[in-house]
Amino acid sequence: MSRRLVTIGLFAACLFLAPFARAHAHEPSHIQAAEAYLVSTGAEKTHKQTVDQMMDMQIRQLPQLAPYESTMREFMDKYISWDSLKGELITLYADSFTEQELKELTAFHQTPVGQKAISILPTLLTKSAQMALTRIAAHRRELHEALDAVQKKEEEKKQAETAP
Repeated sequence: MSRRLVTIGLFAACLFLAPFARAHAHEPSHIQAAEAYLVSTGAEKTHKQTVDQMMDMQIRQLPQLAPYESTMREFMDKYISWDSLKGELITLYADSFTEQELKELTAFHQTPVGQKAISILPTLLTKSAQMALTRIAAHRRELHEALDAVQKKEEEKKQAETAP
């Protein structure tokens, strides 16, 4: 009897959740528009450039990682390469933009200004990340002091809780 109730419950749950599952399905033309947008932006090339620049920046920031660079690049190629992410990225863009918006974005990226934006975006992202890392490094002592203060308070709190 309980197996039958579980089966009925699962069936009811599937019926209830089916409309929500379909809400994330996209028309083939919408998926094609998302893919066309990514192609128009040169996303594959930009993705590779960005990963390469970020790896290079990490090696410059932490030279002790240099002996591990090839292993790290193999790992990145395996899990965050364009081929491994392409399908999910297409879905992400289809989820984020309507088909019409994707077509408009594609049209923009085919203009000279759109092409300029595409060409400099990886460098801008890398430079902005570098600025953030430089700022963090410049204020590392302040962060360590703040973390030490929190740790000291936590230790004092634990001591107070264990004291009779």
